[in-house]
Amino acid sequence: MKVHEHSFCPECGQALEGSEYLCPSCGFKLAEPPVEETPPPPPVQENVPPPPPVVDNVPPPINEEVPPVPPVENPEPPKMEEPVPPVEEPKVEEPAPPVEEPKQEEPIMPPPPQGIFNQTTPPMAMPPKKKSKLWLWIVLIVVGFLLIGSAVGAFLIYNGTIPKKSVDFLPKQVLEMLTPQKNNNGPVNNAPSQVYYLAYSFTLLEETNEKVIIISSVMDPGSVSQSNEFGAKSSFNDYAKINYPDDYFLFKDVKVKKYTSREDAVNDRESIKKDYKSKGYTLRLMEVVYSIK
Repeated sequence: MKVHEHSFCPECGQALEGSEYLCPSCGFKLAEPPVEETPPPPPVQENVPPPPPVVDNVPPPINEEVPPVPPVENPEPPKMEEPVPPVEEPKVEEPAPPVEEPKQEEPIMPPPPQGIFNQTTPPMAMPPKKKSKLWLWIVLIVVGFLLIGSAVGAFLIYNGTIPKKSVDFLPKQVLEMLTPQKNNNGPVNNAPSQVYYLAYSFTLLEETNEKVIIISSVMDPGSVSQSNEFGAKSSFNDYAKINYPDDYFLFKDVKVKKYTSREDAVNDRESIKKDYKSKGYTLRLMEVVYSIK
């Protein structure tokens, strides 16, 4: 009998026959099981006389009239119970007496010869004495002092505290290693006296589909020792926020160039302007002042 109209389980897709209340694969409830009707309780009998009172130590009345017992046809003879054989108690085997091992007779040693060197008992063996490691510690301490002294002496020779002539007993190669050659020409300073920076960045504005480039002016930091390319990039971003607050964040890739001549920086700036203008970029020329932070 079909209890539902599903051919497949709506939960797991298991094929069904139609007589299931629950899915045999996933246990999904397909139909409500029938409710078993319980029979009504028996009616309560009214006007039933109460039971007779129970009197302690009084035997119940004996019915004088006993109904006759009907005769039993062909009564079967009582079955005789088969005698149960007696259970034999398990025999406990007595343990075998232990076999005595033959005693080994000790060999009879001849008596020791009589004399002044006769000893009844052998002397006790003395444990070997442990060798002292004091000499090893002494050697390690001496070697440590020699190494420390050599290092201090080499340092004093290196900085010129001990003159080279007083240690002429050392090999020539060792002295050359400990006494570096001095440069009489003085320090060489190859750092430029003045530097200039140029920064620019370009992007594509998606709203207007316009290619735009921002080119800074030539930046003159003034202090060569405190300036660097990172400072030029930071100055470019600070001025871009002020001049172009609506879309400055779109110009992420900032390129920075360093020059030692202002003329070279100006000429390179002009060539960058011409190059990007020929590629269809809109130029934004921005005045930037290098700020040392």
